[in-house]
Amino acid sequence: MEPGEALSTAAQIAVALAGFAGVVVVFRRESVHDWSPINKFRLRQLLTNLILQLAFCMIGLLLLTIRPVPADIWRWSRGAAFVRHRDSESFSPV
Repeated sequence: MEPGEALSTAAQIAVALAGFAGVVVVFRRESVHDWSPINKFRLRQLLTNLILQLAFCMIGLLLLTIRPVPADIWRWSRGAAFVRHRDSESFSPV
C-alpha cells in the first residue's frame, strides 16, 4: 500500500469514528451535561484522538505532495509523534 493510500484510509476511519461518536451522543437517553465525569472524559479523549489522527494524516498527505521529497520530512514526523506521545502521558480523568 502506498503511503498516500494508507494516510487517506486512516483519515477516513477517523472521520467515520468521530461520526459514530456523534451518533452515540445523540441517541443516549440523558444529556451530555448529566453524564458522569468519567464518561465526559472518555468522550473528550475519543474525539481528541480522532481529530489529532485526522490532522496528522492530512499533514502527512500534504507533505507527500512536495516534490522532490526533502529528507527532513521523516525527522519532522518523528518529532511530532514524540511530542504527541509525551503530551498524552500527562492526561488524567480528574
